[in-house]
Amino acid sequence: MSTESFNLMDPALAQDPFREYGKLREKTPLTPLAYPGVDTTIWMATRHEDVQAILNDPRLVRDRRSVPGMEGPSIADQMIQSYGIAEKYRDYFDGMVIMDGANHSRLRTLVTPSFTVRRVNERRGRIEQILDEILEKVAGQDEFDLIKEVAFPLAGNVVCDLIGVDEEDWPLFHRWVADFNAGDPSLLVTCIPEMIEYTKGLVERRRSEPGDDMISRMIQTSDEDGGRLSDTEMVTMVLLLVQAGHNPAAHFVANAVVAFFDNPDQLELLRSRPDLVPNAVREMLRIGGSVSLVAPMYATEDIEVAGNVVRQGEAVMPALVAANGDPRKFPEPERIDLTREMGPGEGHVAFGHGPHYCLGAALARMTGEIVFERLLIKEPGLALAVPRDTLERQLLPGVFHLKSLPVRL
Repeated sequence: MSTESFNLMDPALAQDPFREYGKLREKTPLTPLAYPGVDTTIWMATRHEDVQAILNDPRLVRDRRSVPGMEGPSIADQMIQSYGIAEKYRDYFDGMVIMDGANHSRLRTLVTPSFTVRRVNERRGRIEQILDEILEKVAGQDEFDLIKEVAFPLAGNVVCDLIGVDEEDWPLFHRWVADFNAGDPSLLVTCIPEMIEYTKGLVERRRSEPGDDMISRMIQTSDEDGGRLSDTEMVTMVLLLVQAGHNPAAHFVANAVVAFFDNPDQLELLRSRPDLVPNAVREMLRIGGSVSLVAPMYATEDIEVAGNVVRQGEAVMPALVAANGDPRKFPEPERIDLTREMGPGEGHVAFGHGPHYCLGAALARMTGEIVFERLLIKEPGLALAVPRDTLERQLLPGVFHLKSLPVRL
């Protein structure tokens, strides 16, 4: 165990997370973390075996209020107090991502049918249509920002469509999600109430005008089962999924495209062997998954983690990007290999692991496959519009995001 805190705001980390997290992983399996705005002791785990074990350990919980003796405001309460958000919106902050045990399982079971592999496969044609419409808008431009003009609207439109947001309102959610993640408190105070009030109205419309979408299915299931899902829980679920469906998917696309530009031999292999597209998505998720860290998980008792003792009330944050580069699991992990064999299941942990495994994994894989087919195979002229060394990454805790990606067709 290292005693030197790892600085998530180190500029070197933003430029090459895979390398910097990797250096720490080979130094120590567990290190204290300097996390902005958090006073609880947090340990970061970096090795694949440990990360999987942590994510599957019921003694580690997302909700710190479940830890015996833990006092003080929850993360949601801290956000409301810090940003001046009206107290009446408090209950919309306790989403599934910080729930544990039976309550988490109940909510997850109700929404899972919308994200099964079968349901997602049925939407392939619709996702292709959404991407084609976006590409038509940028086709005549000399250059465009792949993140802002293609990947972000694609990811957002796909998840909004699946959830049941009216198509004319998709741009509203793009703006709200962008404002929510901008780090500007003045934007949060405005966008959070707007998102909540709109979604409350949307749930009411779907109750009277059901469609083939997730909200309608949640309403039907809740009504049939005697109100197992409240309207507040529905709104909270929609907001969580819309948020999760925008940025991670969009920035994965950007990370993957840059990785292909950096490895033209693998790009050529993909174009010569389109049958490798599913495996290419899997390998690119391993090396370019855009979520670097999992939310804090609190120890409900003294436990052993990576050969060290984590005390009750302390938190552990698994570093997904470090685990996905672990040579103990992946031979030559820094090398991109579209033919890499990862064994059963995902192999990588870009979608997490255990009870909180990403609900949208199948949707993200499908979208990635379609993007690779449309942008990298059918558009052989796709290229960077700026020098490679001018690309910059955002310096934000726990993310692996480019600020922009100018390209040309």
